[in-house]
Amino acid sequence: MQVLVEIVTAIFGIAFKLIFAAAVMAVIFLSWGVGIEPGLLRVTATEIATPNWQTYWRPLRIAVLSDLHVGSPHIDAKHLEFIVETVNAQKPDLVLLLGDYVADGYYKAVPPEVVAPILGRLSARHGVFAVLGEHDWRTGDTSVQNALKQAGIKVLHNQAMAVRPGKGRRFWIVGLTDPASGTRPSYGRAAQTIPRGEPVFVMMHNPVEIDRVPATVTASFAGHTHGGLFNIPYADHVMLVPADTDKSLARGLIRIGRKTLFVSSGIGSSSIPIRINLRPEIAIVTIKGS
Repeated sequence: MQVLVEIVTAIFGIAFKLIFAAAVMAVIFLSWGVGIEPGLLRVTATEIATPNWQTYWRPLRIAVLSDLHVGSPHIDAKHLEFIVETVNAQKPDLVLLLGDYVADGYYKAVPPEVVAPILGRLSARHGVFAVLGEHDWRTGDTSVQNALKQAGIKVLHNQAMAVRPGKGRRFWIVGLTDPASGTRPSYGRAAQTIPRGEPVFVMMHNPVEIDRVPATVTASFAGHTHGGLFNIPYADHVMLVPADTDKSLARGLIRIGRKTLFVSSGIGSSSIPIRINLRPEIAIVTIKGS
């Protein structure tokens, strides 16, 4: 009987130690994911080689920013200034802003009249283009759009704009509107003036809109997912993405048939302020011919 008691006591002792160790690890894990990693900005590099980009053109360096949520933890106006300086130091040819510039609901919001002039300092050879995300439309008005335009940023809603890099060459930027605007995204409406065969880059906030984009497009860009919040090897099921999208579209360079989609992991936070092994990113995407 005494031996049985000793065995049970030993088992309970081991179990308590394991539970305590797990609790300590969980606290460390969450402290890092909430308090530290969301503030560790990084610059990532991705290359897209595509026959849709004429091989005699020089490589095109595109800086991609998404889901800034200025006013969320770690992202205030001062940090946004640092982000802009970091982008400009990369000397991009083009800057694409993929929506959700403001934070609403959970954090102290920074008004678009403060956010937009800072973003207006972004510098790129061929311009700065933007689409809006659902958080930008939750203001119930066009204040975000108006502020961005006032700052000199080209905001596209189911619209296309030509970019002329010189020597008679031309490519196009198409911006799909977000359904939160009250208007359905429409590539056909946006691209009706684009001649067949010319290079096209498509911007959207939610990557599910890739279904509306034809395979002839050179490359598409999206945000919205925050990368799934978690990047744990062999545990993709742990990722958390918004209900209106899909885990298969969470982040990075994605091939869907003959379509090419790059999804940014974003920078700020919305409802869940956590990142695990998934630092906020300024993505530099280089387009090359193949």
